[in-house]
Amino acid sequence: MSNKENYYLMHKNITVCLLSISPDGEMTLGAKSVDNIKHFPVGGKLNDSKFADWWKS
Repeated sequence: MSNKENYYLMHKNITVCLLSISPDGEMTLGAKSVDNIKHFPVGGKLNDSKFADWWKS
């Protein structure tokens, strides 16, 4: 059983990707919306590790 909660990363009212976040702050990126990838944060576009760095900042 996972304790992670699922959230959607949004840009205004545009769904960009699915996030799963555990109570201790561990984050996992889920499916990214191919149609809306241009709305993905600039600091996190390179890879999931860069996204985690962007998220922390």
